[in-house]
Amino acid sequence: MATNLEKLQTAFFKGLNLSSIDQIPALKLKESPNWDSVGHITLISEIEDAFDLDLEADDMFEIDTFDSAIKVLESKYNQRF
Repeated sequence: MATNLEKLQTAFFKGLNLSSIDQIPALKLKESPNWDSVGHITLISEIEDAFDLDLEADDMFEIDTFDSAIKVLESKYNQRF
């Protein structure tokens, strides 16, 4: 079974159509080639599927880096990393 960190990495990898997981730490919303508004919706969908939850709209907008996704999932959805 995948850890929460692995699930989130996979969501970013798939949602943003990355060529390598190594790209994830440097990613920022609207500053990374695949992370535009469409990429953001795709990423959010992948995160929701991976963690079997529905993110609130405010939380979707808080996610603008990998670390911010961890913070949102930990603080508001009781996920542990």
